[in-house]
Amino acid sequence: MSNDFKVKEIDDWLDPELTSYLSDVFLNRLPHYFVERSRKEGSKMYSHDFHPSDVMIGFICEKIRKLFDYDINFSRIYFNIQHPTMEGMWHVDSKLVKDAGHTVMLMMTPNDEDGAFFYRPDPENDQYQRKIHYKQNKLLIFPAEMEHYGSTFKTKPRITLVFKTLKANIQDEPNGPFYAVSYTHLTLPTTPY
Repeated sequence: MSNDFKVKEIDDWLDPELTSYLSDVFLNRLPHYFVERSRKEGSKMYSHDFHPSDVMIGFICEKIRKLFDYDINFSRIYFNIQHPTMEGMWHVDSKLVKDAGHTVMLMMTPNDEDGAFFYRPDPENDQYQRKIHYKQNKLLIFPAEMEHYGSTFKTKPRITLVFKTLKANIQDEPNGPFYAVSYTHLTLPTTPY
């Protein structure tokens, strides 16, 4: 996969029962925190960060690795929950990240009114934008430096599972295939729990 400003879409990427099960777990059983924003001045939404050693997340990471024609690592893995009115804002995922690759986003919840992914395929023209309608179990892969945002559903929460990738550099990996990344609210360990 090249680093141009295109979005790759894959419908029905995971087993549908697994997608529905994970959607329910994310919304009703895993703690999520009211800390996420597209940009500093934007409205908050809920999120939960994962470590790649989580068995299910590790399985999904391996499926994602097979989609790339170069080695990748993951700088962050998390889900977002946007309730109606928690609108996203235009942003990029590569800010302050060296060797940012692509963002991989899986649409988790069943379809609802509205709810879409908007992106700007031309970084020189902020008036030109494209829209991808939300569809449960659709995987999107796009360059981390591409401007984008997600609009909310009208009647229920919208959940996305997000994997931010880095281009792998084998000599920088003394602790295995995943980087230790610090966030303002979380530090991921480099060894399994």
